[in-house]
Amino acid sequence: MLTDVFSADGQIALARWLILLCFVLNGLFNCAPHRVDEHVQRLREFGTPLALPVFWAGLALQLLSCSLIIIGWQARLGVIGLMLFLILATLLFHRFWRMPDAARRNLARINVINNCAIFGGLLLLLQHTS
Repeated sequence: MLTDVFSADGQIALARWLILLCFVLNGLFNCAPHRVDEHVQRLREFGTPLALPVFWAGLALQLLSCSLIIIGWQARLGVIGLMLFLILATLLFHRFWRMPDAARRNLARINVINNCAIFGGLLLLLQHTS
């Protein structure tokens, strides 16, 4: 069974589950009331209209997209949904160029770079999802 992980199909399956783990755990953690408040406050600081509905719509897109991939129904649509979510979340939450505090600006810039790498993983996943 362990040798299956080293096959091409095993590596793709492992990559799929690791990517899903990232999105599902972050989505669930963000359901905590204090995290909702933090995110909505950050959206408001950046001038996002309808911050609370925007937050919940994003979370719904994230978790629904994960669900499609997990159950294997419209999985490609699920991957595309995660790509859309990642782009929107990056643009809404990691606007480092608008952050006056140097530490927050640097952290946001790092998050943008990390999200680019995650997007690359999603592109590869899209190629291996039917």
